[in-house]
Amino acid sequence: THKMNLPEAVRPVFENLPRRILRGVPTAAFDTSYEMSAFLARFTAAKRLDRKLRKLGGKRLVDPETFLVHRNHEGPLYDGEIERARHWAESILVQFDGRGR
Repeated sequence: THKMNLPEAVRPVFENLPRRILRGVPTAAFDTSYEMSAFLARFTAAKRLDRKLRKLGGKRLVDPETFLVHRNHEGPLYDGEIERARHWAESILVQFDGRGR
């Protein structure tokens, strides 16, 4: 992700996909970002990606999530973020398995 959005090169891919191509497909969206104000946290790349996936018919399994990196934007992740990501991924697996897949 770049500047709280999808990379420029990826955006046209979403725009050119057929409408509802992901109908019923389980989806989960995440990003990495530096710590930001509560106001800016409402506009994360993960939330934008989640909206795009749902517009394509994707079925959200879990809320979009942001994992925090140190201020240099390239990482590493803050202490505890890998464990938080692991729990988030496990919650996806529980949801996915609960759908009989």
